Amino acid sequence: MARWPVVGRERAVDVAAAQLRAGTGVALTGRPGMGKSAIAAEVAAGSSAPAVWLRPVSELQGVPLGALALLLGTGDLDPARAASGLAELVGGGLLVVDDAHDLDGQSAAVVHQLATVQRLPLLITCTDGRVPPDAVTRLWKDGTVRRYEIGPLDAGGVAAMAAAVLGGTADPALVDEVVARTLGAPLYVRELLLAARDNGAISWRDGRWRSDGRLALPAGLADVIGLRLDTLDPAARRVHDLVALVGAVSLDLVDESATAELERRGLVVVDDLERPLVRAAHPFVAEVAAGAIPVAARRSLLR
Repeated sequence: MARWPVVGRERAVDVAAAQLRAGTGVALTGRPGMGKSAIAAEVAAGSSAPAVWLRPVSELQGVPLGALALLLGTGDLDPARAASGLAELVGGGLLVVDDAHDLDGQSAAVVHQLATVQRLPLLITCTDGRVPPDAVTRLWKDGTVRRYEIGPLDAGGVAAMAAAVLGGTADPALVDEVVARTLGAPLYVRELLLAARDNGAISWRDGRWRSDGRLALPAGLADVIGLRLDTLDPAARRVHDLVALVGAVSLDLVDESATAELERRGLVVVDDLERPLVRAAHPFVAEVAAGAIPVAARRSLLR
């Protein structure tokens, strides 16, 4: 399958690859949409060892050894058979666990055992705000893997990504608008630019891609964000909806535990001020949340 080019992430790819060559595993962590999986794919593609990908699904997180049963093609597993089967499958290659936070506890324990005892080369991705099994967090706590936080693209990275996605140079004003709208999240940058090209919000003029108006949130991306918001419990969703509507709310006016959960999941930030304010972490997410609130519910929130 063709991959999107990884631009603006050359340093992260080089550091992760060097770490693996030195014999230490790598954990790529960061907020959703930061391109962790794309970086992992680039590292794996450049490795001299063949890569085996383990992609757990959240629906099987409560099933013991569910992730490994899916990979190994059998449900007749115990931890010992799972470990031997995974070791045989990987052989002398590289094990890549994408979205390791979705591993069930027993599969995570098997991965931890192979990485620590058999020194199986390991590259994992984890999303901030998702709680991984203890065996996953132990990987970086005990030094088996080196953890790297993947942050947003800067303006130069967004400009490079725009050129790769659109096939030509983006006007600096368009780059600035994309940075403001996406906060440098590569997934959002790519989807915003593709949608803008397709709907005519940007066009090629005078040797550059230029904006012809406000860049609208792509429908597909809005659906993905909506699904993420749907996983919030009612108290957290109420706080997030209020913040999305008004922009900033005093911390002492909202539920503290719900706000802490939103902050842990990367959906809000709390300003470090004398009177702390809770703000949306990303304008796209706030836009989707606000747009989904019925009129009656808006009135209730704003009372």
